[in-house]
Amino acid sequence: MSGVRLTGDWGRFEKALNSIANPDFKKPLKETGVYMLGAVEERFAEETGPDGTKWIPSQRALKEDGQTLTDTRHLRNNIQTEGFILDGDVAVEIGTNIEYGPTHQFGEETGSGGGIPARPFMGFSPDDEAEIEEIFMNWLGGLIK
Repeated sequence: MSGVRLTGDWGRFEKALNSIANPDFKKPLKETGVYMLGAVEERFAEETGPDGTKWIPSQRALKEDGQTLTDTRHLRNNIQTEGFILDGDVAVEIGTNIEYGPTHQFGEETGSGGGIPARPFMGFSPDDEAEIEEIFMNWLGGLIK
């Protein structure tokens, strides 16, 4: 029989196939979380939402010539991320355990017609999505090297 026979050490090839078949998502999930913490920090610094919209300045910030949502930095310093796989889906969550976080993220109406305007600091901008895609593509490319 004529043909071609390949011989050699197939360990590297098998390892690459195994990495693709059974990927360990820890590295890209962690890298995405670190990236998103930086993105949220930048939003606090620039006082903008994920869509680039400037926040309405708080009364305190106007009065003291300070920054909105940055008086004590308590909220700003308590943002966490977590990467996980749930029902086969790879996900990264970003959030805070500070009880008034949702009030500032989504706003809150008061009975007198006033309230606290939404000042979203969490979320994914188109730039964030592109960066996260790049993180995962670079990771995936590394699996097959």
